[in-house]
Amino acid sequence: MRGDLAGKLLGGQLIQDARVGFFAKFTTRPGLKWVQVQYLESNGKWATVTRRLLRAPKLLAQCAKPVQPKPTGTQAPTQSTPKPPRAPISITAKKRAPLSIVMPTYNRADSLAEVVRTTQRLCANYDFEWIIVDDGSTDHTATVLETLSRDNANLRFKSIRNGGPGRARNIGAAMALHHVILFIGDDILPLDKDFLRPHAELHAEHDTPSLAVLGKVVWPGSGRMAVSPVMRHIQGKGGEQFGYADFTPNTVYDWRFFYTCNVSVKRRAVGDWLKEGFSDRFPFAAFEDGELAYRLEKKLGAFRIFYAPSSCAQHLHPYTVAGFLRRQECAGAMAHTFLEMHPETLSLLGVADIQETLKSSKPGQHDAPTADYLALMEGIKAWARILEHEGLLGNEAWHDELLFAVFEMAYLQGYVTLAARAHSNHAKAYAIILQRAKIRIGRIIESELTADLRFKSALLGLG
Repeated sequence: MRGDLAGKLLGGQLIQDARVGFFAKFTTRPGLKWVQVQYLESNGKWATVTRRLLRAPKLLAQCAKPVQPKPTGTQAPTQSTPKPPRAPISITAKKRAPLSIVMPTYNRADSLAEVVRTTQRLCANYDFEWIIVDDGSTDHTATVLETLSRDNANLRFKSIRNGGPGRARNIGAAMALHHVILFIGDDILPLDKDFLRPHAELHAEHDTPSLAVLGKVVWPGSGRMAVSPVMRHIQGKGGEQFGYADFTPNTVYDWRFFYTCNVSVKRRAVGDWLKEGFSDRFPFAAFEDGELAYRLEKKLGAFRIFYAPSSCAQHLHPYTVAGFLRRQECAGAMAHTFLEMHPETLSLLGVADIQETLKSSKPGQHDAPTADYLALMEGIKAWARILEHEGLLGNEAWHDELLFAVFEMAYLQGYVTLAARAHSNHAKAYAIILQRAKIRIGRIIESELTADLRFKSALLGLG
């Protein structure tokens, strides 16, 4: 079975088997034990396999220590990537907790309506309410919300001035009636009827505020949205947006992976959501969710995020090179805000050398090359944009390395923009950023030259 397949929860008794890697239903006959697993293939279709077990898997009821895979998105990689153990959390599927679905929205009226109606249709057997907070939209979101509230008795909404997704979530969480809050985005479309199941069942089974449940998001099928090379890259191995490609199903992770596109938490984990929830220091959608999870970990002594990919949704958010470069610049700026609040996390953000450099100033010696460094960085970004414009991006293996280079460059540039002061050594900081890009681009050149020489040798019968 493929390691990246998403296990799907089945009814009945559920177990976790290390040889399978997913929660699965098993049935027994005299002398035999069988496990049946339903999983999601890369083509979006469900498949089922049955395996014979030599012995019954052991059910464990307590959380394991969170593992630390290679962080992705806005976080920096750690020194090593230990192999994550299976998370010993059991599900008996006897109870389902009522859920308060909290969704901030901004100028996505059409996708918002589809998300609500699809969830209502697929998850009609679950007990849940909607709390939608319109964060100052300027499109027809208000009209859509009025219609949705008339059509759905379990939906409430509130319109506020634009203040960022974190503030909107706090307002929604404060309005929640149920004990479990599920945060999702206004572009997160449930894939099937199991979307709410892990959130409802795990929280019913484990009544602790230190547990969060993280679902999965994937790109829509080709019939719904064209998945561009940029989109495949940012959610691939080591991708910059989400770490799903590097996750092990049904495993516990730490605060860095509190993705509010599809994650649930006990309402009581935060005493007062308006005062102690998501920080209002993050105007952009980056680091505000991880920052809350980090504070919860310190407050509760442990905050464990259980990855349950059977809660799977489609992410209706196309990206281009230019669009994701802007996202990375915002993420870099928000990384500086996060570091101001939690300076002890410096080693995790991948900016320690740049932060130190910005503190060293050599007046009169660094102003001139700064403009040249910036021009060179823009030229490298333009390289990726041109490949995309010409329809060539993704045709060569080295394009992934180029995207890693330009997206890291944008992230670090965003950090410098917010962290630098008038006396800071901007030129040296940009030189460090370019040096990192040079290493990646050097690999591209070496790979391409080597491949070209081998091709010519084979063609001419040399060597």
